[in-house]
Amino acid sequence: FTANQDFAAFQNFGASQTFGAGTGFAQDQTFNGTQDFSAATIKFDSGTQFSTVQTFGTGANFTGATTFTGANTFGANAVFGDASVFPANQIFGKGANFTGQMVFSGAQTFPQDAEFAAGQAFVSGTTFTFDDFAMFNSGTDFGKARTFDVGTQFDSTMTFYEDMIFGESTKFGDQQAFPDPVTFAKHQMFGANTDFTALSTFEFKEGTAFGSGTTFAVGQELPLNTIPPGGMLLAAFTCVD
Repeated sequence: FTANQDFAAFQNFGASQTFGAGTGFAQDQTFNGTQDFSAATIKFDSGTQFSTVQTFGTGANFTGATTFTGANTFGANAVFGDASVFPANQIFGKGANFTGQMVFSGAQTFPQDAEFAAGQAFVSGTTFTFDDFAMFNSGTDFGKARTFDVGTQFDSTMTFYEDMIFGESTKFGDQQAFPDPVTFAKHQMFGANTDFTALSTFEFKEGTAFGSGTTFAVGQELPLNTIPPGGMLLAAFTCVD
């Protein structure tokens, strides 16, 4: 099939079709056997079912719940809708965008630039690895301590746990609360009105920036080259009130 074809709902495909770039499938399609989905920006509506492992090209878009069989191959910038289910050994291409709340299996490695929907829950009995520049939307619950790589962004308040490890240049939303202890690398960026007063003192590294309205516990040490709202500290400082 050539590029930009559109297929109506409730089709049932056998094996060995090849689909062009920009092909669109309406809801409730069933694919029996292996098709060629390697072209870019193929779109699948909700209720799609794949009976075999498939390979998808760049920008594949899955709207709503999709049934995948086994560990498929996804190109960069794939978009996944609500309630899709993936096996533990699934590998995603760079920039995977999970626009709905997903069911991820017991172990999963996510790619660079992955983005997760608001309210995503990562259950406590799982093991997840997040690559650089992951983006988490509001209300994410991580279930247990997790480790985050360079450039992670939390756009709003999250549910964090003790022993979280945050890589360099992490960006946090406003009014975020932190358990104790957690580990911060260099160049953290905290949002407005972050309150550190209810916890024991944290170890902040150089280049860390604090938003307006931030408050600290008595005895908190701010090292050289940290950046409170008024400007960079040229000497270490200990909060005395």
